Amino acid sequence: MPNDIGNIFDASLQKLKEISASDTIVGEPIVLENNTKVIPISKITFGFAGAGGEFGKSSKDNFGVGTGGGVSVTPIAFLVSESTGVRLIQMVDSKSSTVDNLIRTVPEVVNKVTELFGKEKNKAE
Repeated sequence: MPNDIGNIFDASLQKLKEISASDTIVGEPIVLENNTKVIPISKITFGFAGAGGEFGKSSKDNFGVGTGGGVSVTPIAFLVSESTGVRLIQMVDSKSSTVDNLIRTVPEVVNKVTELFGKEKNKAE
């Protein structure tokens, strides 16, 4: 009986692993007419639960087991590669937390600060 539970858990976890493969998170590139490549980026959330037990007298017939899992794939951004460079277009979620919004703006702030220091360096020369 313990092997039955182990086999069921293993099979369920293997299926969840297949669903959450890296090509699900970073999708296949989509090539547009002007040779621009768009790569979808997704967030995967999943949960898993299982239980098993014996009831009544110990026997193979008095055993039950169940497992369940759920997966949510949510698109969060698109990576766009053009002749002028690469940029990240993030999907805005009104439910995002302050931390999520802060993380979302960090690349933009870094670029602006880098540009500012570059301009000041050119003025000094």
